[in-house]
Amino acid sequence: MHPEFGTLRRGSGLKGVLCLAICAVYFRGFPARADEGTLDSLLSLMGGDLKGLDWERETKDIEAAMSATWARNGWNDEADRFAFELERDVAAVPPWQVAERLDLLTRRLSDRYGLTEGQAARAKGVLLRELGSTLVKNNKVLLKQTKEFMELRLADKPFTAGMIAEWVNESRPMVEDLTKGVDRFFKELEPTIAADRRDVFQRDTESYDKRLHYFEEMAVRWGKGEWHPADWGLEKNPKYRDVVDAPGPRVVNSSRPPRAGMMVDPLRKAEMTRCVAHDPKTWFACVLEFRRRYRLDPGQFAAARSIHDELFLRAAEYSKTREGELSAIPKSDQETHELFEPIRSLFGEMRERLDAIPTTSQLADPAEP
Repeated sequence: MHPEFGTLRRGSGLKGVLCLAICAVYFRGFPARADEGTLDSLLSLMGGDLKGLDWERETKDIEAAMSATWARNGWNDEADRFAFELERDVAAVPPWQVAERLDLLTRRLSDRYGLTEGQAARAKGVLLRELGSTLVKNNKVLLKQTKEFMELRLADKPFTAGMIAEWVNESRPMVEDLTKGVDRFFKELEPTIAADRRDVFQRDTESYDKRLHYFEEMAVRWGKGEWHPADWGLEKNPKYRDVVDAPGPRVVNSSRPPRAGMMVDPLRKAEMTRCVAHDPKTWFACVLEFRRRYRLDPGQFAAARSIHDELFLRAAEYSKTREGELSAIPKSDQETHELFEPIRSLFGEMRERLDAIPTTSQLADPAEP
């Protein structure tokens, strides 16, 4: 999907803004193993320059989407606010002003994490290496979606649920590559962070993780054609009035605002105190606790997230097929009821697979409960 909105879908916040900032480099001709013909085609499709976009309008749409999402989910602690302001400010710089975007990003990270000038320069180099190569690798998807996005915006036409579904589904490999690249970037950045800023970095990472899982859940919905204008703060835009006001089920046409993804509730602090085997919405709390207890590195945590997501989706599919029966069971009986046994079994599989991630030294020296 379009790079700027792709940031909102996957990893919105501190890590997400890195993707947002670097996407602009691709459009100006990233100097790695790029096919000049491909880049020329891209620039031609965009009318020779991204300056054909009304970036002030694009910025308003991006900020509206962010504001609606942050407010809906109660993301208002200090790390959440920092992520919002960073992404908003970088997005406000037109993507053809590549140097300005990267300079702004580097300054903010340097100030927040106490980086020296040399460390900041090296961090920028790693970022360019990781994400630039990913964007070149996925140039066909970017070319296609950039053309479609530009045509849509220049014609002042609204987004549609079908279009969003197509963009989401065909860009999954690219988003996965971007996420891995950003994780590697942060793994290299972490040792350079000043000692008195490590707790800030940890809070930023936890803030990012909860948003990442929310947007992963939203992407599942969008990929099924269930995108709603309110998901991007567009419900008051006149172009979407027919969609917003239309009666019917919550798929494409709905008068209701979108329900937050299933992953949001367990990530709210008040609800993360107990992980329950029969309730998949609480499972990610177990993953976060597992990371804390065994001090997982970014690669290990990515593996833990992948395991969780796989088992969570399998549990969600089972729950969907037995929705009426499961909802009829009193909460007091769900922990032992036979209909919940497949869900409890998936939870057990998740715990077993998580236990295989830590090294022997990590298992021998766990953090205090």
